[in-house]
Amino acid sequence: MNWQPIHSAPKDGTTVMLWNGPKARYKIVTARYHPAFGWQSSPGGWPCSPKAWAPMPDEPKDIQG
Repeated sequence: MNWQPIHSAPKDGTTVMLWNGPKARYKIVTARYHPAFGWQSSPGGWPCSPKAWAPMPDEPKDIQG
């Protein structure tokens, strides 16, 4: 995983993975940026204070569901 500084994260509504730091209750979450509310976890909409971000991984191709 290639974590990047939070200031470089997309702010266009794209869902990304966020790292909230070593002392956070939820260290890694999926979230997207909302212009009025900032970073919000998804699902749930909980506010986040991320330190870094990474793109979502590709979906599995060989798993039947």
